[in-house]
Amino acid sequence: MRRVLIADDDQSFLESLVEGLNDLEGYEILTATNGKKALAIIQETNLDLIITDLKMPEMSGFELVAYLGRHYRQIPIIVMTAFGTEEMEENFRLLGVSSYLEKPLDINMLSEKIQKIFSDPGSNAATFISRSQSNLLKVLYEASESVTGGEVIVRAGNQSGRAFVNRGNIVWVVASSLRQTLVTQLTDRAGLDLAELQAVFTECKKLGSNFGDTLIEWGLINREPLREILLDHIAQSLITIFSWPQSEVLFIPDQRKYTGSLLFPLTEVLERARFIDSAGILMPIELTSVEQNNHMISASVSEELSEFQELSGFAGVAAFTPTASILTILAEDAGVITDLIGYANDIIIDAQRLSNAIGVGYATFVELTSGEGCLLTHCFNENQDALISDPGKGHLHFLLALRESGSLPYAKLRFERAMKRLAPLLKEPE
Repeated sequence: MRRVLIADDDQSFLESLVEGLNDLEGYEILTATNGKKALAIIQETNLDLIITDLKMPEMSGFELVAYLGRHYRQIPIIVMTAFGTEEMEENFRLLGVSSYLEKPLDINMLSEKIQKIFSDPGSNAATFISRSQSNLLKVLYEASESVTGGEVIVRAGNQSGRAFVNRGNIVWVVASSLRQTLVTQLTDRAGLDLAELQAVFTECKKLGSNFGDTLIEWGLINREPLREILLDHIAQSLITIFSWPQSEVLFIPDQRKYTGSLLFPLTEVLERARFIDSAGILMPIELTSVEQNNHMISASVSEELSEFQELSGFAGVAAFTPTASILTILAEDAGVITDLIGYANDIIIDAQRLSNAIGVGYATFVELTSGEGCLLTHCFNENQDALISDPGKGHLHFLLALRESGSLPYAKLRFERAMKRLAPLLKEPE
């Protein structure tokens, strides 16, 4: 049974949607009348899909989507809006939204949209072809040279990714396992306020304008810093997609208009992702070694972390990047640990900022204990600045969940021993 949450402040509208979706077999429909109530359900229930309006009291849909982008990146989101345009679709993608529906809603279209989220992404007459990473690169080049442009869609198991290409340029790339959205990047790196971002997005919705261009026009961020953040985000999404094993890929030509000015030549994106050098030449290490290296690191980390399963009260352990991209999870309930990773990342980063601000250096361990158990977060970082990742320097975060706190001292000791053995593998490529 798949669980779908619909959030809208119109109770009668919600009731009509639930009634209209009664014939949808295999789905449980939950409802919430504002973002705050929706968040409470999200935190207590394992959901498979969230459908939300943007304008709601107490906690708006924009705030809800931004929160989900940081803490529940694995849950697909459909936004309901009265202003649906191709330009707005790209803005929604930047927020991490899977799709959108225009109001007033057609119940049959909503039903199809829900089912399509969980169906084969290639059900639109295109066929997925199994390819190596080097062939995936070839498909990206083919898409960039296409007259029409369109989407490159990649899947690997339960992971999926999309790259939208327009006039030979990359507009955006989305990877399902990359937990950070553009909004979280803008708040973390550029210090933009969520309320300001929401105001910009509301303006974009009214006028059908581009999110990035509007940020610049409003003077919230200069063009070059925004372009750098966008380029890093797109490159990191592409790196994530290339690391998936046994990926399948297709290119769907789609001639759509794009009026935004922030575009990225494919060669620039690949260079930022370190797949080609500054001369446009494929790096000496074959692209398939990205996958092999990822597997080697994941296997080594999993082997080291497997020892934690012997600790009294063990509930789960995970390793993940500072952007919350999961490397490995060992747990009785992997879903619970996955949900905790976003919080754990925020906790360790906030603790490091605080400890550095008061002059005691960057924290490496953070403990949270209660009567029912404890959480231990650990940051392994060879950089001088704990909040960045430099080439040649290792940087990885860990989370350990225990049902009792008696094993904490031993757990810390194990982390330190494991890090000494793993350090050579955890270095960022130079």
